[in-house]
Amino acid sequence: MILSKQTIYQSIVLGLTVILLSGCASVFSGKTQEMSFMTEPDDVTISIDGRTIGKTPLTTYITRKNNQILTFEKEGFKPVKMDLATSTNGWFFANILGGIFIGPFFSTTDASTGAIYEYSPSQYYITLKESENPLLGKIEGAPEVRVFIIHNYDNLTENIRQGDGEYLSTLFTLLQVTDEQQEETAKTLKSMIQMYPESPVFANEVVRYYLD
Repeated sequence: MILSKQTIYQSIVLGLTVILLSGCASVFSGKTQEMSFMTEPDDVTISIDGRTIGKTPLTTYITRKNNQILTFEKEGFKPVKMDLATSTNGWFFANILGGIFIGPFFSTTDASTGAIYEYSPSQYYITLKESENPLLGKIEGAPEVRVFIIHNYDNLTENIRQGDGEYLSTLFTLLQVTDEQQEETAKTLKSMIQMYPESPVFANEVVRYYLD
């Protein structure tokens, strides 16, 4: 079957119209891009501009867009935030070469859909660092131990009476109490609370007994 010149011309016009409406980069590379994320450790929550996209290891398609923040979070580890890096999609330059009249229309369409952007790199490997004990902080030595006890006295004494808890565990760490010594130390601290109910006095006695 031989197509007439008019039919061929109409087909060309239709094809150009489709590309014109979609944008050159949008047609050839799409509005989304495959991205891969791996972390150490695994099971890290990934979010883009506050929107969760999954947990590592993860391979997914992400809508092309510029100026976004990528965040990696896991309980017990310091969060990592960074720019989701982009570069100009190579197909965008085809728009410029498309001609004085057609090219600008392509460029405008690609910019509005985000297809002008390309994520680079498309693969991320991130190592998270364990977060510091928020109760321990930078406490070192007897004066700082006193501050810890006085500042957290109510919660600490409640833990001591119960025989367990994060404040008591932190005090064990500060006093360098081993696992084998914890039960006996908890009993001693419980007796000291009864003998020295005021927080400054209790703090001084604990430091004197265990650190001096």
